[in-house]
Amino acid sequence: RMSHSVRTPAECCEVHDGNTELNISLLDQRFLTGDRTLYAGLADRLPRFVHGNRDALIRNLAQLTRERHAKHGDTFYHLEPNVKDAPGGLRDYQLVCWLDQLRDGPLDPPQDLRDAFRFLARLRCYLHILSNRDNNVLSFDAQDSLAEHWRLADTAQGMREYYRHSRTIYRAAIRALE
Repeated sequence: RMSHSVRTPAECCEVHDGNTELNISLLDQRFLTGDRTLYAGLADRLPRFVHGNRDALIRNLAQLTRERHAKHGDTFYHLEPNVKDAPGGLRDYQLVCWLDQLRDGPLDPPQDLRDAFRFLARLRCYLHILSNRDNNVLSFDAQDSLAEHWRLADTAQGMREYYRHSRTIYRAAIRALE
C-alpha cells in the first residue's frame, strides 16, 4: 500500500516526534510526478535536515522498533509469523538500511542479509497472491500451500528456512540498534 501526505518542504524538514514514520519515509523519498522545482527544493534541504537531526531520528526509530518488537513478544519464533512486522521481518531489514543511511554507513548490505531479504520479500509476495490481498501472516494453511507450491520436502523445511532468514535479519537489526 502506498501512503501519501501533503507537506511543504519546510514541514518535511522538521522532526516529528509524534510521527516518526513521516521522517523515516523521507529517507526513501523519490520524485514520482509533479513540480520538479518544488521537489528539487526538498531534495536540496533533506540531507542537511537528516544530518542535523540524525540523533533524534535514530532515537525515534529505535523506540518504534522496540514497541513493534514488544508487540510481537520480542521473538521471531512464532508459529504463524508476520513476515513484515515481527522481529526479523522485512521491517527490521528496512530498519538496518535506514540506520546505515542515517549513520552514513555502507548502503550495500552483506550477502546473507540480502539473501534473507529476498527470501522474505518473495514469501510476502506469495502470501499476497495466495490470499489476493495485503496479507503478511504465514498461517498454517499458507505454510502447507507454500511447501507444495515451492516444492519443499514438507512444511517444516519451509519454516526452517523462514527462521534461518528471520534470525539473520533480527541479529542485524539488534546490532544496528546498539
